[in-house]
Amino acid sequence: MKSVKFQAPKLPAKLSEVKWREAVDNRYITNCRITEETISHGPEEPLRFDGVIFENVTFQEGGWPDSEWLDVKFVNCDLSNFNLRGSVFRRVEFWNCRLAGTDFTESSIKDAMFSGCKMNYTMFSFARLQKTAYQDCLLENADFYETGLNAVRFNECELSGSSFAETDLAGIDLTASHYDSIQVTTEKLAGCIVTSQQAIGFAKQLGLIVKETD
Repeated sequence: MKSVKFQAPKLPAKLSEVKWREAVDNRYITNCRITEETISHGPEEPLRFDGVIFENVTFQEGGWPDSEWLDVKFVNCDLSNFNLRGSVFRRVEFWNCRLAGTDFTESSIKDAMFSGCKMNYTMFSFARLQKTAYQDCLLENADFYETGLNAVRFNECELSGSSFAETDLAGIDLTASHYDSIQVTTEKLAGCIVTSQQAIGFAKQLGLIVKETD
């Protein structure tokens, strides 16, 4: 398959380290580094982030739906159960983050990297993902219901229990990832790239009796 080139966040060589309360300027956060903080979400209203690094930051339950995240990097952050639905992400990276139950429903995500993240029960239903990579992520019971996948890559991920119902899987390569079973829509499965063992698993899900021969 043709290799997909992802765009990394475009960040200045040096970013001033600031406290969260100092960083927010009329709901706009730009060109700064925020570390070792616990951030209270405040009112659930849209914010705009541009050129920001979050490191060792905990985002308390709540969220900022319909926000815009441009050229942002998260390192060792906790966004568990955070509401980001309907948001726009461009050139973003998540490294070793906790994203269990995080809500990306109806979001638009392009040029994104999720690496070493715990993402069980994360919600991507009705989202549009383009040039997005999941590397060594725990995605058990994640929800990709009716999600648009364009140049999306899963590598060394755990996908057991995840749902791709009503999602077109043409061109999606699952051979480097692992799962006991996942939910798919039969009519949307054509063109999905799987191992022979994974193909047998899908056949059993479809009710076929797979008979081993010598």
